[in-house]
Amino acid sequence: LVILGAAGVVAFGDQLDSGTALALTATATVIVIGLQAWRFRRALGQIVLSARTVYERRPWIRAALPLLLVSGFVVIIEQTDVVMVGAILGDRAAGLYGAAAKTASLVGLILIAVNTIGAPMFSVLFAQKRHEDLQQLVSTIAAWAFWPSCLLSIVLATCAPLVLTAFGPAFASAEWQLRVLLVGQIVNAAAG
Repeated sequence: LVILGAAGVVAFGDQLDSGTALALTATATVIVIGLQAWRFRRALGQIVLSARTVYERRPWIRAALPLLLVSGFVVIIEQTDVVMVGAILGDRAAGLYGAAAKTASLVGLILIAVNTIGAPMFSVLFAQKRHEDLQQLVSTIAAWAFWPSCLLSIVLATCAPLVLTAFGPAFASAEWQLRVLLVGQIVNAAAG
């Protein structure tokens, strides 16, 4: 929806700026949440919809607080590199590095997707003490993550200046930062 909205804005000759992009994202989010809520209510049976609500706040808060802390620390860890580059080299370098880092993180999505598929199978095989099958699965999953990551990294590294100009013409100068980060993504995918 965001991409379609952006294409519509450009097609009608308007300028696509950050404010418009945020408005498109917010609108798309509201539409998707509305559609999901409507489909969810239709999918639930009348028994579920007419059931009396019982709230157990204490167990939920006890479970949610550690998850909140973990999520907060993940956000901090994911932004530390940009903050450090900014502190050492300045705002411009942090901006260039941030664009390169976000672009390189696209490769990491492959590893996340493959591991999401494999994780339930890992735990089943481990619980059943089927270690040879587990080793075979780990090797297969590692290959599924490595080769597509390697291919995407090569494409991004080859087209680095062109890809980075999507952030603006000045960002093309971050091509070497992107290439170094892509090597890190390949190593990460190789390690599984």
